[in-house]
Amino acid sequence: AYDDRVHKCNWPDELKDIGCNSEAIVGFKCPDSVDPHSVAAKFWPYPRFPVPGDRERLITCVDGHPRLISCGDGKLFDEASLTCLGPEDYTDKY
Repeated sequence: AYDDRVHKCNWPDELKDIGCNSEAIVGFKCPDSVDPHSVAAKFWPYPRFPVPGDRERLITCVDGHPRLISCGDGKLFDEASLTCLGPEDYTDKY
């Protein structure tokens, strides 16, 4: 989201004092907790989640607020490991 105060983009949750709602912007509500045996638990307190229909990005929760993160440079998000994989890692899987 654009932050007029600093003239650049910022995380929507950093702009909640001026009315940004990161859940509405990202379209995701972060859970209060995750199953301690899940893959997401290994990233706690910043659990990761897939973006439905978008393998180039993921959602990371920071202090209970969702942030949309790009995998970048030809990498794709792997739902099994909740990490971004390079072409050498996902060629056989996808």
